[in-house]
Amino acid sequence: MGMRKLIRNLCVFFALVMTLGCLTCCASKSSSVSESEDPSKCTYTVIVTSLENGEGIEGVIINFCTDSICVPVTTDEDGTAVFTGDPYKYHVQIIKCPEGFEMPEESDWYTEEKPETFNIILAAVKE
Repeated sequence: MGMRKLIRNLCVFFALVMTLGCLTCCASKSSSVSESEDPSKCTYTVIVTSLENGEGIEGVIINFCTDSICVPVTTDEDGTAVFTGDPYKYHVQIIKCPEGFEMPEESDWYTEEKPETFNIILAAVKE
């Protein structure tokens, strides 16, 4: 896929089903970071909700990938998948949706090298 088409598709997808949450600096320690957490690590969060009712979707499998490895994380009952790792521009992919939901047309994104939250909205399968 050409770079121009990829960028266009990403922009369209962002406008339709995704809003980018607050970004915070990895080096700063917020009140929500416990003393046992490694301050050199970043937390990346994906929140998946239903287009129809806004509720979190459990069981969506999200991959966080580097150039050499992918780590799958499954959304919990609130639709949240959390990955903590080294600061990196991770390739984030939806690799599986639970029964009853459609895979989005564009199902992969890239993070920045700092904590980031993605909100993804999935539509129910049309009958």
